[in-house]
This record gives sequence, C-alpha cells and structure tokens, in this order.
Amino acid sequence: MNKKIYISTGEKSGEIHASTLCKKIKEEENSIKISAMGGEILRKSGVDIFYDASNLSVTGFTEIIKNIFTFKEILRKCVEHIIEQNYDAVIMVDYPGFNMRLAKLIKEKKPEQKIYYYICPKFWAWNYRRVKKIKKYIDHIFCIFPFEPPMLEKEGISSSFIGNPLLDQIDFNDTGNEIKNMFPKKIIGLFPGSRKNEIKRILPVIIDATKIIKNKIPDIGIIVGAPQGISKEQLEKIANCKLDNIKFIEGKSHKIMAGCDFIIAKSGTTTLETALIGTPMVAVYLISPISAFIGKLLLRTKHFTLPNLLTYDFCPTEAERYTAVPEMLQKEANPKNIANKSIEFLTNENLQKDTREKLINIRKILGNSGASMVCAKELLSRI
Repeated sequence: MNKKIYISTGEKSGEIHASTLCKKIKEEENSIKISAMGGEILRKSGVDIFYDASNLSVTGFTEIIKNIFTFKEILRKCVEHIIEQNYDAVIMVDYPGFNMRLAKLIKEKKPEQKIYYYICPKFWAWNYRRVKKIKKYIDHIFCIFPFEPPMLEKEGISSSFIGNPLLDQIDFNDTGNEIKNMFPKKIIGLFPGSRKNEIKRILPVIIDATKIIKNKIPDIGIIVGAPQGISKEQLEKIANCKLDNIKFIEGKSHKIMAGCDFIIAKSGTTTLETALIGTPMVAVYLISPISAFIGKLLLRTKHFTLPNLLTYDFCPTEAERYTAVPEMLQKEANPKNIANKSIEFLTNENLQKDTREKLINIRKILGNSGASMVCAKELLSRI
C-alpha cells in the first residue's frame, strides 16, 4: 500500500519550502501520496490541497485574536481529516502558532501519529517555554539553523540539522543585470512583506521614506517587490497608497535583491535572502502596539532579524560577533530614520563594500546546500 503524507503550511515562505520538499520526496519515492493545507504553489507541485490557506496568514497577537474562530474551525477540519485518512506522517512547516496547536490536537486524539517539524518554531527568540510543547507533541525536528539541534538536544528533543533551503533557491551567479539595466544609476528595493496586515502597516511608511531619499538623491531608482499573485492595484488597495514613480515587479524577489544597491525590507525570511545575496539593507518591523508590548516581554534575544541572530546572538565565538543589518522596530521604523540610514549606505561606497562582505559570510554559517533532499531522505527513512 502506498504511503501517505500530510503537510501543513500557512504562509507563502513556508509553502515555497514545502513545495521544494515535496518535489524531492517524489524524486525519491514517486508513488507516495501527499496532501496539504496550502495554496497555489503546492498545488502546482502536484500536491492535493485539502484546505486552501491562501488567505490564512496573519501576524501579531491582536490580529490572531481577531481571527480566532476562523482558526478553530480550520483546526477542527484538519484534525478530522488527518485522523480519518490515517497518514504515515504529518509534517508541520513553519507557522508555529497554528501548527503547534494542530499537533497538540492530533496527539490528543491519536497519540501514535508521527508528527515532524520542518523549520523549527523560533523558541530560541521568544517564549522559550514552547520547548515543553515541542517535546510533547513533535517526534522529530528538521532544523535549518546550525545552532538549533544543540539547544533542542539539551531539552531531550530529537532533531537534525539538514542545511538551509534558501541556499538551493537562490541563484548566486545572478549578476542582477536584469534589474540594473532598468535604471541608469543606484536602485533601492522595497519589500513590505507578503501578509496583508504587514503590507498595510509597512508599505506607506517606506514609501514616505523613499520620498525623503528622492529629495537627497533625485536620480535614484525605486522598485517594490511583491509576492507572486499580488498585483500593483491590489498592493495599492491593501496599503491605501499610490506607487507613483515606483517600478512594480511581481515574483522576482531574488533578482531584485541582486540588482539593487540597497534594500528596505520587512524583518523575516526576506532579510536572510537579501543577506545571502549580499545586498546591504535596513530591516523594519511594524505591528500593533499590543502585539509589540507582548512580544517585547517574551523576546529573549538582542536582535530580531535572522542575519543578526546568526552573526551575533547565536554566534558561538564572542570575538567573531557582529551586527550585519541595521534594525528598526515600531517607533524607530519611521520614514525619517529609514531614509537617513538608506542615504548613509547609498552615499558611502566603503560601508557598502564592508557590509556586503559581512553578509556573504552568512553563507558559510549556514553550511552546505541540498537541505530539501536531505530532509526528504531522512523523512522517508523514518516512515
């Protein structure tokens, strides 16, 4: 009888990783059946979509509370489906607020169900107490950061470091000429996030920042990078602002990062992608005041962006620590501050060169490529 796997995703970045993983699983064992909570990216990978999660993604505590009844109903449907279908393995991909709750409900109804996690919940950044739930409900974690397995091992949690999938998804030979040829001089790339509530908060602020930058550097080129599936009109409607004199490009984030001289990005996976490509940036993050207050109480690290966590907070050697990316959170993330930091980089060639070298060094920290295949082989050996 053919084996069956269920995959649970909740946002596009996780879905992209899940899609690559599914392709590698199929390469190793073509007869395996894969179903998922996901969207169009997974569907195009030949995965049977049980629940369409295209509009599921939200951030912040208050935003989650507003959607709590929707999440409860989705959880109920997913649990019923998973128990009924008797999957050989359930794989949670990122999205811990939902997926850890799903794992708990599954284990309560079916303790013998094997549950694996791909892209570990960031317990090391905030709310460390989550490790207790991870230990209770997750059978094994496939880690994408080298500092995670030693921490999990201390807690008695089974895990393995498989490498980081971004190393396979980025074309490091891309010179960025496709983007550079669009403008005669320097270029700034804007990445306001993929979730609607992120775009609504962040995009108007960074658009105002570009107006200040434009006054200082009139011939600067400006590009906004949008996730696949979001049009310019949709982006303007979500953020309630116009993208005047700004080039809109959909679904080519890595090309934009490679071709730009500087990036203004929402903190998240985008900052790590930008760092690996080697483009200087400023990371910004804006959430509701209540979410920010709660998050500050739970935060366990000095920094909140992935590049800085790798080069500073979880750098094993204190003498080698450095901050790779300027960060701006809440009130600090205002148009004036963002513009001033951007201008500082754009007008200082030595700073740009030094920063590029520091960012590219992160590739060495993340180890070898091939994470998705390593994960696929490990997973199949366990079911």
